[in-house]
This record gives sequence, C-alpha cells and structure tokens, in this order.
Amino acid sequence: MLFAVAPDFPTDLLPEDAGLILADAHGAELVREGEAAALPAPTRKVMMLRFARAAAGRMTLLCDPQARGLTDL
Repeated sequence: MLFAVAPDFPTDLLPEDAGLILADAHGAELVREGEAAALPAPTRKVMMLRFARAAAGRMTLLCDPQARGLTDL
C-alpha cells in the first residue's frame, strides 16, 4: 500500500509499514517502499477493472467535457 501526500502532511499519522510518496503540483518522490503483498487473483481483477473504468471515464471527460453525467467517476 502506498500513500501519496503533500510535503507538509503530518506523516506520523500514516502506518510505518505503508509506502510513502511525497507529492506536490510539480512532481513526486518515493520516500518509503510499501510492503509487497500479493492479492488473490479475483481481487486483482476487480481492482484492475475499477481502475480501467475510472481512467476511461476521466479520459472521456478530457476529450468531451460535456460528457459529465455519462460516466460514473
């Protein structure tokens, strides 16, 4: 698991075993790697499909801003 937070975020609130990315409007830096944990195949599939649908919806809005309401973001 990775958390991406702003540089001024109080990182002591995040779990020590979670990965940490410090990011601002111009870039990001991986500060701490998260523990690797394999997900069961069905869970991986569901997560990838959700990610793909969200990405497709965002791309649709970039290409056609009037499409809002046609996508479930």
